[in-house]
Amino acid sequence: MIVKNLIKLANDLNLEVVAEGMETVEQLRYLERANCRNVQGFLFGKPLNPNELTSFMKTAKFETSRVIASL
Repeated sequence: MIVKNLIKLANDLNLEVVAEGMETVEQLRYLERANCRNVQGFLFGKPLNPNELTSFMKTAKFETSRVIASL
């Protein structure tokens, strides 16, 4: 309940909310229902060192709707 109310308050104030530490689909679904639109965490990928990040950015296709749909 606290998380949902904090997200609602931030949205009402036109602030961007980023939920960090997303590890499970259940956590993602909870935050979707709470109208949290920005999340990050191990559910989406592991941390990358600078070389890995550069390679990833050159080859990745960023289609977030597919990520959400596949979960």
